[in-house]
Amino acid sequence: MSWLSTELDALEYTNGTGSSTAWTKDVVGASQNDTSSTTVTFPSLTPSGSGELYVGFGRNTNTATGGTTTGFTFDTSSNGIPYIYDPSVSAVVSPTGERTASAGIGRFWQMPAAPSGT
Repeated sequence: MSWLSTELDALEYTNGTGSSTAWTKDVVGASQNDTSSTTVTFPSLTPSGSGELYVGFGRNTNTATGGTTTGFTFDTSSNGIPYIYDPSVSAVVSPTGERTASAGIGRFWQMPAAPSGT
């Protein structure tokens, strides 16, 4: 018999425009590292606009230890799973984190344009 560990986590992001703001998906990517490494490479993504939110999730075999990609916040779940985000990306990014990992998933989210007159 085999099993697969599953983790469900939720993070909430805001752009300061209030709770009625609905984010839309933009670009999604994935990367995989099948070797024993201390670096996980999250997908290199190019946003379609400016000021987009990049959110990344990694799956690893050991506890995440952070990262140093400028502008990104690195967080770790209670199970040692890495989460990264940067709420203001306007050009291609290729974030990395530190841990023994096997996969990384990233996504851009766009905030809607501000209503006219604001």
